[in-house]
Amino acid sequence: MPATDTLDALATPDSSIHSRLSLADRIRLLCEHCQECKPTHRLKMTVTHPRTGQPVKFLPGKLLNNLTNRLLSNKGNTLENEFLEMLDELDWFGEWIDRLHSQRSVGKKGGRPSLDEEAILVARHFSVVAPVRGETKLVVRDSGEEYHLNPAAVVERISINWHEESEESYKKRIETWKLEKNTSPLPRRRAATRFSRIKLETKLAIEACDWFGAWYAYARCRREVAKMRKVVSKETKLQLLVDHYGYDVCGNPKLKPVTSDCITVRVDNETFHFYPTNFLDDLIDNWVEGGRPGVVLSSYQRDQLVEKLPWMQPWLNSVFEIRKRRKRRATDTVASLTENKLQRAQWSKRSTVLDADE
Repeated sequence: MPATDTLDALATPDSSIHSRLSLADRIRLLCEHCQECKPTHRLKMTVTHPRTGQPVKFLPGKLLNNLTNRLLSNKGNTLENEFLEMLDELDWFGEWIDRLHSQRSVGKKGGRPSLDEEAILVARHFSVVAPVRGETKLVVRDSGEEYHLNPAAVVERISINWHEESEESYKKRIETWKLEKNTSPLPRRRAATRFSRIKLETKLAIEACDWFGAWYAYARCRREVAKMRKVVSKETKLQLLVDHYGYDVCGNPKLKPVTSDCITVRVDNETFHFYPTNFLDDLIDNWVEGGRPGVVLSSYQRDQLVEKLPWMQPWLNSVFEIRKRRKRRATDTVASLTENKLQRAQWSKRSTVLDADE
């Protein structure tokens, strides 16, 4: 029996006059409206009911979520072959179901490694030098299988294990939220989930790597900076820059900040560390046409506050000169590589001609 006949047979006389979509209806709609791209989980569509002709809400992503266990089941509760044949016609279905199978077999032989195993592989193969973003490495698992490891992605995923919010800190945030009578949702605790949590022995293996100390210190600094961006206003930071690096009471110019400079800021009974050179890095593209600065300045803030600092113009000139040198160096490198490639091609062609003459 053709698949469409089966779908029609599943629509009972009672359901044919009911506005609710049956499983057969939903699979038919999925195939009609989502042929080329997989629907997102929260996608909502208004479609024509296949039996009543009335407008009806259809949630294709929710349908896929509900079908997942039946699609992957090795037991009796699977989808009928007619349904599977229809779904197989979708452009994205095969790749999607293969990925689901791979995720379900995490940690098992033949499946992808668990997060703990990936972290152990990182500690084993990158014990001295920290992994670089975008770098992959072909490694051999304990099972003997080869696996393409993305170490930087693994480290980024497990980093929350060292930066979890304490219970005491979370309770304080909840109390503050209650006192402020917020209408926003209850704050969530910043902690590792089952998708990012690793075992204690795995943490110790990562902590034994030579690069861990510097990586942890840098991550702490970046998280503190990110938190300060939310709490300490841009105006406050600009005023700190003017007060500490502008002019003294006698009108004498102060020196430009250096990398090691750190200013302690107290806001709402919390202490934050303000690093002026990091802030300047966020500002620099305000002077670049088409630039995308990390902190956007108004014309007044740029012209009347920052540019009035005694060392600002020479610093801007030096930054732009460094950028020009880097651009020239990159251009020269590309030109040199191109020239070498042409020379090798010419030598190869000449060698081929000589071989033919002999």
